[in-house]
Amino acid sequence: MGNTAQDLNVELSGLIDERDLSRAARLHLRPRPVYAALGILLMVLFAWMAVLDLSQFIAGQVSFLHAARFPGFLGFILAYLFAGILWLWRRAYRKSQILHSPVTMSFSDDGLHAASEYGESRLPWHLFYRFKENRHLFLL
Repeated sequence: MGNTAQDLNVELSGLIDERDLSRAARLHLRPRPVYAALGILLMVLFAWMAVLDLSQFIAGQVSFLHAARFPGFLGFILAYLFAGILWLWRRAYRKSQILHSPVTMSFSDDGLHAASEYGESRLPWHLFYRFKENRHLFLL
């Protein structure tokens, strides 16, 4: 097949560094607007329940352990979402030799081809069903 205006043939080579992987993790974890709104609503609900429980503790109506359950749970979820997952991705990057080797990726009309010193793969476009992007990354 000759190169015409409709043919896609792009090749990229480079290394993935830890910052790239952190950006990819943040982009991957970014929820769709509907789920983000639902998550905010749930966080507001938990915060309201925490305020009610703490006010009952201050009034002497419940024990500290009872009053601390919602703030503790909310804190755990937020810490896990914002720090724990990113820490796990960075740790995986540091331990993986595959991610430290140069990668060549080519995009054609047939699909995506990736190759490194550890192997290669060809994936047709119909296997990709979603993508996310920002000004730094494009995730398939």
